[in-house]
Amino acid sequence: EAAAKKAEQAAAAEAEAARIAKEQAEAEAAKAKAEEEAAKANMPKPASFTGIIVPLGAKATVDTTHAICHTENGRYIPDAYLRSDRIALREWEGMEVTVSGFQKTIEGWIRPQLIVTGVILK
Repeated sequence: EAAAKKAEQAAAAEAEAARIAKEQAEAEAAKAKAEEEAAKANMPKPASFTGIIVPLGAKATVDTTHAICHTENGRYIPDAYLRSDRIALREWEGMEVTVSGFQKTIEGWIRPQLIVTGVILK
């Protein structure tokens, strides 16, 4: 009888271990799917903005150096922050332009970042 009880306990423990393993696998699959969807949601999307290119100056980061702004009551209001490895944004400062490229969301930023691939004078 003791052997039967031991076998029963072993079977119950094995079933519990299998249940836990299945739950962990499901949780990991759900986490992987959520991470994949979050990455997909942050894939840069084609976008364009029209406004005036303004240097960020002391607020610039290593790769985000300018903003595309509209004016409101004589003040520049940023619509997006600009990054470009190929286009010298400095040459377009103060000009009204349409910038095009790929829009990306940066965690903690209020406005999107635009990876600039083109600038057209308005």
